[in-house]
Amino acid sequence: MKKIITLSLIGAMTALPLAAQDDQSIGEIITSLVQDNAQLYLAPLPTAIGLAMNSGTFQRAAPHKIFGFDATFSVGAILAPMDGNTYDFIIPDLNLTFPINGTDYLIALDSDLLYPGDRTANNIFGDAEPTTYAANATYAHDAIVTQLTSAGVSSAILAAIDGEIMTLANNIIDAQSPQGIGFGGFIIAVPQISIGLPFNLEVSFRGGIKFDDPEIGAINYTGFGGKIGLNGFLPSIPLIFPAISIGYYSTNLSIESAGATLEATNSILNFQISKSIPLITLYGGVGLEKSSLSASYDLDPGGGLAVIPITFDLDGENSFRTVVGLRLKLLLLTFHGAYIQAADYTGLYGGMGITFR
Repeated sequence: MKKIITLSLIGAMTALPLAAQDDQSIGEIITSLVQDNAQLYLAPLPTAIGLAMNSGTFQRAAPHKIFGFDATFSVGAILAPMDGNTYDFIIPDLNLTFPINGTDYLIALDSDLLYPGDRTANNIFGDAEPTTYAANATYAHDAIVTQLTSAGVSSAILAAIDGEIMTLANNIIDAQSPQGIGFGGFIIAVPQISIGLPFNLEVSFRGGIKFDDPEIGAINYTGFGGKIGLNGFLPSIPLIFPAISIGYYSTNLSIESAGATLEATNSILNFQISKSIPLITLYGGVGLEKSSLSASYDLDPGGGLAVIPITFDLDGENSFRTVVGLRLKLLLLTFHGAYIQAADYTGLYGGMGITFR
């Protein structure tokens, strides 16, 4: 009987996530999921990371003069759509072996009948509570009896082992979906240094820092970019005309947590426009952006089974964004804030900096 129950539990654990606890890190949650559920759980993350990491690239369109510079620190908060914090949890069919008098009988249990009802689960941006799906022991018992009968096991033997069948059915574990972070979005701070070069050029260096977050893990990101001002190539444009530029920026982010590694690649090509009056600059723009996420981890099903290496890639939904912002300059200090709209996501970012020339 112990062998029967053990095989049942191992089969279930390789298909279902381990129980999520309130103090689990994101990495621990990810490494407890098989690939299909992990992809659905993380699906909105590359979009949110891309929108956040591609924010704060500029606070005015005009490039710095030669060797002019600014150092800014921006905090971006991206909010996922309200209906984008859940997914349909996948529970595979359960296969187990039932030995009778030296013969092993393969039993297949339909997951839709074994775990009936709604399968809605929280993704990474969902509520910080797991959802439990109770196994239907009555269905499991009846299905085992039906399949053993079809395999030629006599009614007398089935009557004799009915208690063991019911014990097996009662010991099939409940399925449990993971918990979310309890916040429907992504927040990150991005420092940036920009330096003016000849020919209306400006180069920027982003991130370049590494820190540990107790709930997320080790975070490291770095990036670069630049822009070219177009006004200088069109001398006939009146001075009252806004500054216009074209910029490109790329920022990569990695997260390592409890054996899971996430690598996000983000880039944006944007058209920048701004108009300055004393102290205040109004700026905005549109951009074409791209984001992707690579995940890798080892799934340990337990029960003496071999560790399963899992890797997959996800693409963000973000492709086109608009931004409108305001910058206030007081001597060398600047303060900025902006609103972002892209796909079904909205966001805000703000920060401060030091600027010269």
